Amino acid sequence: MTLSFLYFSAVALAQVNTEKTREGENKLGFSGSFKFGSTYKSGNVTLLDLKGVSRLQYKTEKNISYVVFNGQYSAKRTASDYISAPNSSVLDEDARYANNFIAHLRNSYSLSGPFSLELFSQYEQNQFILMEERVLGGIGTRIKFRHSEALESNMGVSYMFEHEQLNTEKLATDETALTRFHRGSFYITTLWTPKEGTSFVGTVYYQPRLDGLSDYRILADAGVLVKVTQHLGLGFNFFMRHDSLPPATAEEDPELATTDTATTTSFVLTF
Repeated sequence: MTLSFLYFSAVALAQVNTEKTREGENKLGFSGSFKFGSTYKSGNVTLLDLKGVSRLQYKTEKNISYVVFNGQYSAKRTASDYISAPNSSVLDEDARYANNFIAHLRNSYSLSGPFSLELFSQYEQNQFILMEERVLGGIGTRIKFRHSEALESNMGVSYMFEHEQLNTEKLATDETALTRFHRGSFYITTLWTPKEGTSFVGTVYYQPRLDGLSDYRILADAGVLVKVTQHLGLGFNFFMRHDSLPPATAEEDPELATTDTATTTSFVLTF
């Protein structure tokens, strides 16, 4: 049995690392997992924090299909908020500091040698990067180019079509709210286990717009798990999301940063 604490990293950054969800994909038939965390605090500060990650999968000898759901809602109110607005609550829009959801569906079919054919689609929304909805679909290949007992590395090359609707109320007047672009999606992922009890997993995605290479997104996700004792492990995770051309905001709103990062420390208890 494994208990993990502070597990949720990068949920608020509105992009999903599907490689991280491949844990346990060698199990044939149906399988799944669900993780949910909630925090409610009242007093001097009222805080509501809801996070969830789930995965459903079906695998045969040659094919694997899975869907991943990932979301977060977080909001807070201080005592001064209630003094200035007595009827306000943590459910109000201006109290939120995270509000996002992602659903990702993928099918991978093993071809000859190290090659697999992949089909995927995704829906996501994130209030804090002005994304009302992003819908995409794509096709590509996954290549296993290094496989040993201690090291496994894969790369993926895909085409995807992206439909994105932004929040018109928060955009600059000359910014386009609805866009449809053709993008490439390239990734490399590595799982390294140098010794028993120590593991490293890292993934980098690069998604350029095919008709304008200066418009690209990068997702990097790396984690280390070190077993301190027979039953206790210590984990570190770093996540980065970069958008080379974030949408321009209205004059009264702050500019969107090109890069978001998250660093997480976790404790893992096994028994």
